[in-house]
Amino acid sequence: MRRKKREHLNDYELNEKGEYVYRGQMWRWESPEARTRTIRAEWLFSGAGLAFLIAAGFVPASGVGSTFFVLIPYVLAVVVDLVAMTSLWKLAREGEQVREYLKDTVSDALAGEFTAMVILCCAASIGQLVCMATSMGLLVDKGLGLAFLLCLLASGACAFCAVRTLQQLRFVKE
Repeated sequence: MRRKKREHLNDYELNEKGEYVYRGQMWRWESPEARTRTIRAEWLFSGAGLAFLIAAGFVPASGVGSTFFVLIPYVLAVVVDLVAMTSLWKLAREGEQVREYLKDTVSDALAGEFTAMVILCCAASIGQLVCMATSMGLLVDKGLGLAFLLCLLASGACAFCAVRTLQQLRFVKE
């Protein structure tokens, strides 16, 4: 059940030293091996997806520089991947025990961010296919367009694998 945005602040109390201590519900990973495996896989898929997107940005394909329906989904995919990496960092820094509000918000956010990345990569790929199909350019332009398209599809595949890995995420209540 999702709580209100700032309701988790009620789970913090002042101790004798005047420091805030979390007293809310804690969750732990199913096993330390599962945590290590999941976090590594998510970093790998997120980093590889970003690397493919950056590589696609260096390809001088005709669709990227001239059409908004390729450029906008591409740029949004880069931004969404960077946001997903920050969400993943929040989850990874928690360690073995995870606070309830972080478990709920971060795991839901990660799934949504990687799903959005898959959709954006597909949209940019379709736009690039339209550009390649409608252009009467040289064969070199089509080759560069194909390289851009392959980078987008590889990035989308990485995001899809990240979503599948997140579906196996399991926590146990403390």
